[in-house]
Amino acid sequence: ALTGVASAGRVSDYVGTLAWVQQLPPEDQLAPMITTLRNAYADPVRAAEAASDWLRSMDDLPLPSEDATKAITAVSQRYARHAPSNAAHWAINLAHTEARTLSVDLVTKEWAATEPNALAEWLTSVPPSSERDRALHHLLSNIVDSPDTAKAWAQELQSDSLRATWEQRLRGPKHALFVTP
Repeated sequence: ALTGVASAGRVSDYVGTLAWVQQLPPEDQLAPMITTLRNAYADPVRAAEAASDWLRSMDDLPLPSEDATKAITAVSQRYARHAPSNAAHWAINLAHTEARTLSVDLVTKEWAATEPNALAEWLTSVPPSSERDRALHHLLSNIVDSPDTAKAWAQELQSDSLRATWEQRLRGPKHALFVTP
């Protein structure tokens, strides 16, 4: 029943629906929160804030279901399309490890495809981590036509295996550059 209410309100009053879901007891929030977050197109900024709060309440437990993963995916992708720089800042600062990894990957993949120079600028302020390496991978995938720049960025990768893979790709034939690890 609670999911039905969340579903009915998701378009007509997205912010109100989020507020309603957030006031529910924690044991009743899961299904309505997932339903509401999966419709993040209504207000991706507010959805990202709600997702952060919800994830913080879960400590660092695994995402509770495939539907929860899909909800975080929806928020990340829609926020990245709306405001990629803000979405990247949001994603890299998520306290929940699994959601942070997923969100950074999705946001930076979207951002690299549309604004690789802006992503590169943002990456200069991100400390070394596996999430930064995934973002660098997406950047490299979109700047392969600039081999000198790509080689310089490949040196920034913390993962020895990912760095070696990119160094090899940047030395090899152009068609090999588009295979993802």
